[in-house]
Amino acid sequence: MEKIYDESQQQKRQQQQQKKFKIDSVTMLSFAVAIFAVVSLIAAGVSGFSFAFPDSVVTLPNTFTGKEDGDTIIKDSISKQEFTYHYYESGSTQIPLLCLQRDVKFASGDFTQVGNSTVSSDAGLLYLLANLAPNVTFTYPQGFNVPTGKQKYVDFWVSQAAVWYYLNGSANNTGETGDTFNQVVNVPWVFIGPESEEDNILNATECSNNNYCFGFVDADKKIFDEVKVNGVSIKQLVTNAKGKTGMAYDIHLSAGDGTISYDQNKEFYFSPLYTVVASIDNSLGELTSYALTVTAVDKDGKTVDVGAVITDKDGNVKNDVSALTPSQLSTFYVRVPVNKIDKNVTVHVGIDATFRMFDGKRYHVASATESQEVTTVQFTNKMDSDGKQFDLAPAPDTGISAGQTIYFVGLIVLLCGVGIIYANAKPKAQAQE
Repeated sequence: MEKIYDESQQQKRQQQQQKKFKIDSVTMLSFAVAIFAVVSLIAAGVSGFSFAFPDSVVTLPNTFTGKEDGDTIIKDSISKQEFTYHYYESGSTQIPLLCLQRDVKFASGDFTQVGNSTVSSDAGLLYLLANLAPNVTFTYPQGFNVPTGKQKYVDFWVSQAAVWYYLNGSANNTGETGDTFNQVVNVPWVFIGPESEEDNILNATECSNNNYCFGFVDADKKIFDEVKVNGVSIKQLVTNAKGKTGMAYDIHLSAGDGTISYDQNKEFYFSPLYTVVASIDNSLGELTSYALTVTAVDKDGKTVDVGAVITDKDGNVKNDVSALTPSQLSTFYVRVPVNKIDKNVTVHVGIDATFRMFDGKRYHVASATESQEVTTVQFTNKMDSDGKQFDLAPAPDTGISAGQTIYFVGLIVLLCGVGIIYANAKPKAQAQE
């Protein structure tokens, strides 16, 4: 580390550091904004708009009773994949159950969690689940037919079809791949009704009965293109999901140029201006809080009290730094009194961050011979830490003691007295000559 007590440069450094103390925060804050912009761009990716992390999601309990509406058949006009509406009822609310295994029979009954879930590691699936019903409200365009009283079935089909289309060909697929269901993106309308009407409707070239189909009469319009979430089509939403490669998150402290400064009166040392930088795909998680710690140790590794405090970029002391948010303190200094440093010490600055991330669970009916697995998205907390350090040494003693002050004052008085006596005596000597 560069020495800050070189007497030959001390005055020059003081002027530079005082100026730097004022401008470092602006420079580093701009740098932090730039980093945030870059991270945001990376998170969005090149595949299109990516939604921000939601405030809440609908989550299934650890155990629940799953039900099926077997009287209503849902089948699209191209792949002819049959759906039935599955749900969990909580009071007056029905929560649709989204299935993972397209070709496994759904079993009504008591669902429990499946161990060793792969859902938690599938960032794309979790992102998709958070942006489908029941977590969002779909926007259906003009001309999209929905039979009276059938909206929940339509929302369910759009969400379930999106999940299965995502899983087809993906690494975490648990059903068949490469089949005609991949053409679901081209479906203009879907049959919905009793089995007795199924053949009549599906054998037609268009949706001719508004009571038994939803979607478009115009076959050139595709449901996956026209139904949207916050302005993004279902097809694009799935494409975005497939671009999610992992649940990475990271916290670190940026220390700028690492320069240590002191205040104008040389009463306090100031650490480099630290900037909190979080790296995360903000559609998969968010930094919720972090705690800062400061400790000092001597050369033997013994902890010493140096009176260190954390201040904002303007020098205001922050007393509670145990649960901060980026909006409260994104840049900071560590301030140490000069008179507390009587030996060489190393000051350690730590940050412990909490990220809120997506997580997922799988459920099945354990007692059933064959049971379709269903899934849910939820939140979980993840932790990450980082640290920096800087060294401090005692300031050289350039002060004058009280005894020395009296001595020098007395010497000055004595010299002044001698000068006065000499000045008075010289004219008399000249006069006698």
